[in-house]
Amino acid sequence: MKSLGRGRMAHSSPHLLPWRTAIAWACREEMNGADLLRGPVSVAVAFTFKRPASHYGTGKNASQLKRDAPEGPIGREGDLDKHCRCVLDAITGVCIVDDRQVTELASVKVYCEGDEEEGVFIQVEEVPSGLTDSLHS
Repeated sequence: MKSLGRGRMAHSSPHLLPWRTAIAWACREEMNGADLLRGPVSVAVAFTFKRPASHYGTGKNASQLKRDAPEGPIGREGDLDKHCRCVLDAITGVCIVDDRQVTELASVKVYCEGDEEEGVFIQVEEVPSGLTDSLHS
């Protein structure tokens, strides 16, 4: 975020708006004209990233992971909480009325497996009524 003055802020990444727009369009297609969810919702998000070439050996070992390659994306892939915030902003007005409805949020960053594409998998479900009441009893 960068300050525009007078308390106004703008996102500093040029990739954010196109990515958020792509998420919103994909979710709109999935919703297929269904009404927005209006009650408490649970959101699960999995972000998948391609491994950097530096994680692999060279020459005959080009397909082998190096021993010191991290198991999960902890480098330039960004902050998980910021990725989640972007997804919640993208689904607001498309799947849900407001991101304040999210009462459960599960998220993970992983490297792609095999030929898997980079991207994000999003699951939004209504929280059954009474579930949160029973947890506090």
